[in-house]
Amino acid sequence: MQKHGIPATALRGAIRRRHGRRLVVLVVGMALIAAGVALLVLPGPGVLVVFAGLAVLSTEFPAAQRAKRWLGRKAKRTYGRMRGGAHHGQPPSEGGDPTSPLVPPTY
Repeated sequence: MQKHGIPATALRGAIRRRHGRRLVVLVVGMALIAAGVALLVLPGPGVLVVFAGLAVLSTEFPAAQRAKRWLGRKAKRTYGRMRGGAHHGQPPSEGGDPTSPLVPPTY
């Protein structure tokens, strides 16, 4: 029996490949996230590994893509604050903070 001009066996094979790919992406992405969470308390780049896991998951799952965007916004905002910027990841003001080791003053 054909559906939309595609033989049923080819359709079943395509569905299996699609689900197999999703399963592999799920396992690899979750393993990276679990390793990243462990690295949050152990020495290592925990946040980067969690972000990598979300990047892998976002290739197949829209919720992971939204989480990756949220984490990226939070990281950008935090980086902006660490550099001495105002709120919401804005760049630091001219001159910087003379007491901050991250932002050298402009003379």
